[in-house]
Amino acid sequence: MAMATILNRRIGKQLLASLAAASLVLAGCSSDTVTKGTPRVVVFGESLVDVGTFGFKYTTQGSAPTGAASNKVFPEVIAASLGATQPCAYFRSTTGGASYTNTAGCTGFGVGGGKLISQDATSPTSLTVQLDAAAGALGSYTNDDVVVISISGNDGADLITAYFALAQGNPASFVALTSKVLGASTVTALLSADPTTGPATVGIAYMTALATTTYNLVKSKVLDKGASKVLLANTPKGSATPRLAIGLANVQAQLGAPARAQVEGLFNQWYQSYNQQLALKFAAEPCVAIFDLYALQETFATTPATY
Repeated sequence: MAMATILNRRIGKQLLASLAAASLVLAGCSSDTVTKGTPRVVVFGESLVDVGTFGFKYTTQGSAPTGAASNKVFPEVIAASLGATQPCAYFRSTTGGASYTNTAGCTGFGVGGGKLISQDATSPTSLTVQLDAAAGALGSYTNDDVVVISISGNDGADLITAYFALAQGNPASFVALTSKVLGASTVTALLSADPTTGPATVGIAYMTALATTTYNLVKSKVLDKGASKVLLANTPKGSATPRLAIGLANVQAQLGAPARAQVEGLFNQWYQSYNQQLALKFAAEPCVAIFDLYALQETFATTPATY
């Protein structure tokens, strides 16, 4: 069985457990959170939750690219367990993302490559675009809705890719990316204050600010629109993904194992900065249960035989 399939099934089961454990907490977030009809699963984010934007599952493949015979991504596992209608892809693209069409009646707004900070602010890869599309298509949320969100993994990967370029003497992408959130003057000041530790400091500030951005978007565009059951995954351990593992392997080949460990520790610190701020911001939001995707992915890396 493919690791991506196991990952999605395991995440689905863990999220269901989170939903059950959070039920008492969620019950306190509004005057009426009792589900009165068939649950509806509404999905936002990136490849882990993309149910078929591009005509196939972004992270797992089965005997069919989409539909009943395909491998389920974890929002579909959740929907099946809740007895809900399977979410279908609202955004569809046959051009690899060059253009999209919208599909009425679908509640899977997540798109592979989804980000908080997208290069194209008008693209469905932008979480803001996804949330706004849902507002237009669905209106406000009801107590029958379970909102599932997985975002930020690609943002962290973009930061790390830019850092590798910086380490090779090309700081432009690192400065440009982080300046979008922190402001050019702040980034320049932090890098100039200490060229050795400056990039690490900027990375922490950037990921912390992204968590605040996540909170602001979920608060204004989900919670304030009536959602009473929100499952939000924190950012996964990016250093355990194949994409970044290749970069870390290159560091080890060129500079040795101690250098790799140092760089990997830095990246994990950045991801945890996001997760810590996310937990802090949502601590006072009883309608939101945070699922620890970082910890789950770490178990795949440390004890793969278990899965």
